[in-house]
Amino acid sequence: MLRVISFIAELAETTLIRLIQALLATIVAVIFAQVVFRYVLSAPLIWSEEIARLCFVWLTFLGAAILAHRGEHIAVALFGNRVSPRYDAFREVAWAVVGLCLFIIFILEGMRMIGIVSGQIAPATGLPIATLYLAAVVGGGFGAVLSVARAARSIGER
Repeated sequence: MLRVISFIAELAETTLIRLIQALLATIVAVIFAQVVFRYVLSAPLIWSEEIARLCFVWLTFLGAAILAHRGEHIAVALFGNRVSPRYDAFREVAWAVVGLCLFIIFILEGMRMIGIVSGQIAPATGLPIATLYLAAVVGGGFGAVLSVARAARSIGER
């Protein structure tokens, strides 16, 4: 069972890393294009800020899932290093449960916000505003899966 969970976690993490790489590349390309169009061609792109913001929001929520899975959030390092090493497994499971709760909140609140903004359209791109809040749902889903995997890995190592 632990092998299956580990495989799913690795697949999810690899998928997230590829998505984050694509989002970061898109942000860099869009902002670079905006600078060129605005200052070299004197014809600014009206959609570039919305696309960059959308990518940044997605990058943030997807990145949060990876950081929680790896235990690399600042608070985890700050509080985690102050506990005796013999409580490592307990600490890992506790952080995974806290992360799971947080990611469930991301999912629920993201879905609530999608319902509130449904039908609203971004002015420059014409994309649904709900696309921004979908990042919380997708990031929360990945984070929940990875939090369960982290807890299972910690319990399995005992």
